[in-house]
Amino acid sequence: MEYRQTKQKQAIYDVIRGKDKYMSAYDVYAKVKDVYPNIALKTVYRNLNLLCEQKLIAKIIDEGQTYFDGNPEPHYHLHCTKCNRYYDVDLPYNHELDEMVSKRYNAKITGHQLIFEGICSKCLEGE
Repeated sequence: MEYRQTKQKQAIYDVIRGKDKYMSAYDVYAKVKDVYPNIALKTVYRNLNLLCEQKLIAKIIDEGQTYFDGNPEPHYHLHCTKCNRYYDVDLPYNHELDEMVSKRYNAKITGHQLIFEGICSKCLEGE
């Protein structure tokens, strides 16, 4: 499928891309609205989902909340339960887990997410 590149979509991508960038659709909307005051929230949602389909960003769903991750490479996350921020975890992605689950359940596994829960170093320093 071919995707059209619009100025609004590029602005959305510019706001979210990069490591340790985790934002809700509303957070992205608030930033992009500074540049495009007439942009609709549904336009932001649509474009974030298109960027996910294009594998330019990733989607994290944690405890019913959806966050968009500016790093599309398979990786793990740390969720700070104190400040509610997410961080990239610098551990190699374990493709063997995908294969194990695929064999055990006779399923086609396309990936997995792993989120560590705890308190980040910034919050620990403030304690």
